[in-house]
Order: sequence, then C-alpha cells, then structure tokens
Amino acid sequence: MAKSSSKPRRSRGLERARYISKVATPSWLSRFHRNQTAKLYSQAKKIRQGGREVQVDHIVPLFSPYVCGLHVPWNLRIYPTGPNRYRANNYWPECPWENHTWLEHEFPEPHQLRLF
Repeated sequence: MAKSSSKPRRSRGLERARYISKVATPSWLSRFHRNQTAKLYSQAKKIRQGGREVQVDHIVPLFSPYVCGLHVPWNLRIYPTGPNRYRANNYWPECPWENHTWLEHEFPEPHQLRLF
C-alpha cells in the first residue's frame, strides 16, 4: 500500500487568496482603501443574490505573463461573469493587442454596464 503524502495539497482558490493577500495587496494600502475593496465584494455578492452572474474583476490582471496588477480598489470592478472569464489574463486597458480581431467578442466598457 502506498503511503500518502504528509503535506495536504492546497486548493487553487486558497493559493490564489494567499497570493492576493501576501503579494498583490500592497502594504501601504490604507484602511479606507481596504474597506472600499470589501464593500465592492459585498456589492457583487448582493448582485449575485439578485440573480445576475457577476464577478469582481481585476482590470489589470494579477496573473499574466505580460503584466501584473495590484489588488487595490482602483483596479477592481464588478463585471459580468462570461466576458470576465473569456478575457482571462489576456486583455487590459492599453493592451498592445486590445483591438485585434482574434477577440471574437466585443466587451462592454464599465460605463456601458448597467448593473445597479
């Protein structure tokens, strides 16, 4: 019988949360900004409870081979789940290929969304 590993394997979500809190959230972020971030996540939760599929999106991705954003309130927005998953880590403002035709869908800009 094979021995099981003594270290439990961490879930992907736990690793992501740990990265966000330890690396992507700057230490100089004020309590006010941390509260703004928490309020944004709370708003997204209320919208989901109302039946809409939304996520809190990092405008500039945290995980990308090209650019690394921060977990700060001005880099967060509430965005529809489908387009957010489709764009993954491959699109951000001022992205070198943001207007190229390989993107099959056009995404609404934040000012075009009517979530509230």
